[in-house]
Amino acid sequence: MVLRTVTDLELSKMLLKELDRLKEYIDMFDCMTSEEKEELREWMAHGQSVNNNPYLFSEENGCPMDLIAASRAAEDMARNPEDYRPRYYTELCDGIEDDELPF
Repeated sequence: MVLRTVTDLELSKMLLKELDRLKEYIDMFDCMTSEEKEELREWMAHGQSVNNNPYLFSEENGCPMDLIAASRAAEDMARNPEDYRPRYYTELCDGIEDDELPF
């Protein structure tokens, strides 16, 4: 007979809750790509929640952005960096070539 401590039972409950969240999350994002699903599984396998992200991106209300939304935002930022630069950056650097910058 295997004895389980209260802590073991609580951890099991937490894991089951996270797995249920994962199933709900995947169902909710039926447009999720297979790569995104795999990224989500790996993220969860490392003990992370679907409700946070490795980029530390937050929603406008200050709450952590979920993993898939943050991943999509990071991809968009990589593809379109000019869309994410502050307006003053563009004005300051207008007409300056990259090889002219001192850094």
